[in-house]
Amino acid sequence: MPFEVIVSDYGSTHPEPVEQVALESGATYVYSDVRDEPWSRSRALNAGFAVAQGQVLLCTDADMLFSPDSLRLVSDWVIRFPNTTALIECRDLPFGWDDDHVAAHGFMFDEFESNAKLRGRWGMGGLVAVSRDVYDRVRGLDERMHTYGAEDLDFGQRTQWAGNRIFWLDEPRVRMYHMWHPSQDRQSHEDGEFKKIVDFNRNILYNDKHYVRNIEAWSAQGRASRPLVSVTIATRNREHLLRDAISSVLTQTVQDFEIVIMDDGSDTRAAEQVAASFQDPRIKYFYQPSGGIPSAHNAAIKKSRGYFIANLDDDDLMPPWRLESQLKALRKGVLGTYGAFVNFDHDTGATKIFNEKNVTVSTAYATGGAPGHSTWLVSRDVLIAIPYNEDLVSGEDNEVFLRMLRSGVTFAHCGQIAALRRRHSRQMTQTDQLEHERVAASNRHYLRFNAHPPLRAEVESSGSDKPWVKVPGHGNLDEFIRPYLPDHLCGVRSVQLATPVRDVQGLFEAPRGIEHFYAEELGTGVTQGLTRVHGATWADLVRLRSCGMEYTVTAAEDVAEPNAAPRLDNGLQFIVDRVEALLGKGLAGAAVAVVYLGRTADDIQGLVGEVEETWRVASRGEESWYAIRVCEGIKAAKREIEAARGTGGSVLAGVYGVGVLDALVGMRRGSEGR
Repeated sequence: MPFEVIVSDYGSTHPEPVEQVALESGATYVYSDVRDEPWSRSRALNAGFAVAQGQVLLCTDADMLFSPDSLRLVSDWVIRFPNTTALIECRDLPFGWDDDHVAAHGFMFDEFESNAKLRGRWGMGGLVAVSRDVYDRVRGLDERMHTYGAEDLDFGQRTQWAGNRIFWLDEPRVRMYHMWHPSQDRQSHEDGEFKKIVDFNRNILYNDKHYVRNIEAWSAQGRASRPLVSVTIATRNREHLLRDAISSVLTQTVQDFEIVIMDDGSDTRAAEQVAASFQDPRIKYFYQPSGGIPSAHNAAIKKSRGYFIANLDDDDLMPPWRLESQLKALRKGVLGTYGAFVNFDHDTGATKIFNEKNVTVSTAYATGGAPGHSTWLVSRDVLIAIPYNEDLVSGEDNEVFLRMLRSGVTFAHCGQIAALRRRHSRQMTQTDQLEHERVAASNRHYLRFNAHPPLRAEVESSGSDKPWVKVPGHGNLDEFIRPYLPDHLCGVRSVQLATPVRDVQGLFEAPRGIEHFYAEELGTGVTQGLTRVHGATWADLVRLRSCGMEYTVTAAEDVAEPNAAPRLDNGLQFIVDRVEALLGKGLAGAAVAVVYLGRTADDIQGLVGEVEETWRVASRGEESWYAIRVCEGIKAAKREIEAARGTGGSVLAGVYGVGVLDALVGMRRGSEGR
């Protein structure tokens, strides 16, 4: 069996000697120029795997020695049993048997075996071997982990949660020996900074139960054998709606996907032309003679290559957070996720939200209901094993979901709105309502048929009592969802980017206005340029995402011309965004007092306690100073506001969670009245 050895040098100050040794030994040398960044074993290993050619991946350290047959036997095992994570017990060589000793005396494996001390089956041993497919499924080692400690244990644990079995190879020809060297752990335990690193890594290990990591960015992305998600779309004669559906996928915050379009016998090839117009190689179009919606879904799933399937009807839309939120909801034992959905009227834009419970056999037992498939993200293996029923003409998603439940598949709610369902005259649930209701009743009978008596007793007594899962946007649905509706329904869509105006020129088709302002963090001298573009279209959002640009989106019925914009509006939105960013850094349990402090830096002195951020926001020659103070709880935030007001300064304030946007608008009005 051919092997490749990859030496991943993560930021050595003088890499030349390491590169020379690697190349002279016949290894592939990979250097990551990150000398100004903290060292990370996770990132170093992922950087090596990013160039790996093999279908079995083994990670280990530079202080390990292997008996001649070890790596071949480990690789053979993983090829034979690809759903195992193979490990080797580590044997520690005696004091003084370091790399110089081995270089002087050679590989004396009999001596090693006689003198080494067996470390035992703790953690991952020192070597982890998995198939390329499993490595790609969980997205490698967690790149949040700092320096070293717990990263391989976390990785092996996640492969288990994704369905692998841990297997320790225990036979005389498989040996791994650890060369002696001074213990860095002992030297570092007294280092307070190192303890923080260890605690940080352990917190991820013990508390993050999601097995897919590095979702937003991953250093090994380029060598992934398969996309993470396949978005499947079945369509027939609705090319005028298909463009919106595809656009909503292309604007996802997670871009590791393919789009598989199955044309179920359309009268023309217009859908193919729509797909081709995006000029995106991730979009795959296929055509089949009309076989019905379930047949088209099954055909699309068979053509897909992703680890997970996210279905989308050709008349529906994905909000941009859907794939990210659903991937992050995958945990041990969970093979599928779903979310709430919003119906919107194609003509009027009227919206209505539909929440879901935490769906189990118990909750489905009462009514036979199930989340619609435009809200699912499900393991491809599950949908290959449990396909759509092609004898049905309506309600096929409800029927297959209940079969998955009865087969033991566990689903989890992603805690978000996962689909925007278009209500229009040609919708299947509108044109075939009676058949839809008949299938739903049949599904309920199927679920109850021959149910085990204890299960029946349990679900009949408590199955329908589970609470509905509340999702963001419930209290301000129209404002929350409007930016992601089709262009003809969203009013004026405004996009804010942390980039200068010159960098967005040419990225928008026909903007109604472009504004630029900047913010400077107090005491740093660092100025951030911000640009807001009014009148953005779906095509503009797709173009921005394809360029890797991060942005936030809002929408309104209309927008004032830039020269007539109310004073401070630019800064207000920036402060709202900063508050959101602070909450996203683990402050979600706190209330945030937002205090407007005045026109100059002197105004802020002594008005509030320690603040998370203080900003100078300037727009069109005007500047204002703001401070953001994070408080533990609403009462503490209100006390902070009263204290600030009590100083005698002209202070206006609001509390996040009690309507920060309204409070900020109140600030603007108050400042104008002074």
